[in-house]
This record gives sequence, structure tokens and C-alpha cells, in this order.
Amino acid sequence: CNYDNKEFFRVGYYVNSYYSDPELNAEPPSTPIIDKLMRSVLKDQPRVTNFHIEWDTPESGFKEEVKFSDGFGDVQAPAMQE
Repeated sequence: CNYDNKEFFRVGYYVNSYYSDPELNAEPPSTPIIDKLMRSVLKDQPRVTNFHIEWDTPESGFKEEVKFSDGFGDVQAPAMQE
């Protein structure tokens, strides 16, 4: 999601790719066999990232901080320096 051309929220999902045949999973071919590949989206484990932005006052001197959830709790990254 963006506000005033600044991203403040993002949701992503992990995708697992695997073969429908257990033997192919055990020993994958060097060239993928597309017809036998399956894909699973881990929809119950979204990766949510919040970006703190200046909403209305650019002169406030606000420093951007990044918070995201890794499925085990919130993590906060250090403020970004310009």
C-alpha cells in the first residue's frame, strides 16, 4: 500500500514448488519437468512488512523505521539513514 507515493505496508507469501511424484522430489531431474511440478502458497503464513512514513509533515525530521512479522513475532529494523 502506498500513500503519497510512499510505501507503508506490504504483504508477501512464501511459495513452495515440488513434484507430484515422490521419486522426483527425492532425486530432482537436472532439467525441471514442468508438467509434474506442483505449487503451494503458504497463505496462513503471510510476511507482513510495515514501513513508517511521514504522513503529513515533511519538516518533522522523521526517520524511517521498518517493522515486519516473520511468523514468529514482530521484528524491528534500525532506522534508515540518508
